[in-house]
Amino acid sequence: MGQHTVQIKCEADKVECKRLIDLSPIGTYVRYTRNVRTIPQNSRLWALLSTISVAMRWNEFEGYHTGLKSGEKYSPEEWKDYFCHMLRGNKFMPDEHGREQIPVGMSTRSMTKDEHNELQALIEAFAVRFGIGVREIT
Repeated sequence: MGQHTVQIKCEADKVECKRLIDLSPIGTYVRYTRNVRTIPQNSRLWALLSTISVAMRWNEFEGYHTGLKSGEKYSPEEWKDYFCHMLRGNKFMPDEHGREQIPVGMSTRSMTKDEHNELQALIEAFAVRFGIGVREIT
């Protein structure tokens, strides 16, 4: 029977899905997914994260700050984890010795378009607080 993808935009699409299910042999897998991020959203997210990564540094005396010549610099991937935690909260699990907590579940792959918009708004608000220009990123 092959592989089929149907986006449900109207009642006729639901009818088509039901028809395909009726034609499917026993053992067929059916997968339902939410409306997830778009390619432009994903591109803009990584542009925002890269801009933050270049501009921000951390040091123990000033915290996060722009314009510092020294201090800890974080990658766009690390900033993604930071902002995902700010948006969703986070779950932690202990390392094998029980001394440190490891964050888990920080993927943006499963975020809906609305969640992606919220995440980008959170990043933009952070950038504004620190005077980092990100509005021009499209």
